[in-house]
Amino acid sequence: MTLDFESDQFLKLLTDALRAGPGSPEWHEAVLRLQASQEGSAGADEYRLLCDARAHLESGKEYRSVRAGPGFTRSVMGAIDAEGMRVRRFSTANWIAVVAGGLLLGAVAMVIYLLAANGNHSDVQSEAIDALSAKLLGNAVTSLSLDQSPPADWKMVGTLPLQFSNGMRSKSPSTKSLDVLGGGLVWQMPMPAQTPFEVEATLRVTHSADELLPEVAISDSDDFSSDNATSSHELVWLLESGQGKVICPSGRMAAQSDVGKGPHNPLTVRIRIDPQTAIVEMDGKRLWAGPSGLGADKARYIAIRLLRRSGDRGNLSFQTVRVLTGE
Repeated sequence: MTLDFESDQFLKLLTDALRAGPGSPEWHEAVLRLQASQEGSAGADEYRLLCDARAHLESGKEYRSVRAGPGFTRSVMGAIDAEGMRVRRFSTANWIAVVAGGLLLGAVAMVIYLLAANGNHSDVQSEAIDALSAKLLGNAVTSLSLDQSPPADWKMVGTLPLQFSNGMRSKSPSTKSLDVLGGGLVWQMPMPAQTPFEVEATLRVTHSADELLPEVAISDSDDFSSDNATSSHELVWLLESGQGKVICPSGRMAAQSDVGKGPHNPLTVRIRIDPQTAIVEMDGKRLWAGPSGLGADKARYIAIRLLRRSGDRGNLSFQTVRVLTGE
């Protein structure tokens, strides 16, 4: 098919197409007619095709002078922007999707791992607690009544004055002090780390206050302070204003339970321990159980003590203490 480029109808169509710009009906129709009239033009650049046709049409006539209409530039720029947005959308959106997907998969994997790890840890710890609880520890390697001065294998430590009459109790300080004063007894026969044992202490509590604290401690160091009778790394049970508490060697409070301020006669505390695990009980009820936090290869030092803050309130005393093993 040969196209008559001198046809006024086609000249008008071509002129309208170039003025309207890409995507317009006129543009589409003009391109189709040009492609149909010229073999091998299919797939050619549409704008170049129309420009070539325009070159054939130029004959000096004013009505054949082609100028872009008001929508031409806008259509061209819109097409360019749309193409750019498609490119940017691919690069940005897809990268975001890939990164977000990777992070989500990583988070899911981490949650699964932590849940599995915690589950395994809980199972292992539960088995260790059950095993320690089931051990028969009925052999008393030391037993001490605190109605009289302690024997030589129990060393007095700290600056808080103590008296041994109707139990180990604190004397009122001769002067008021804002510092915490401590005094107590440390057994001079440390237990081997690999030997499971139990410390049992009984107290008479007339009134529990926050100024006078009884404590039972198991330490993996013998560096008990000459001032307050505490050591640098110890597992501690204490009674404060009717609250039984367990303090880990890290200094973290692991548990607390309200037993009332008194009177309690007697109040029995038991700490059972092996190389890794400890169980703390008050009056036959478990207060806490878990990793002891003490060095697994370090000897254990046993202490009972009283800590007094400023003031004289609090009325209690240690009555007995003994250490039991299974041997």
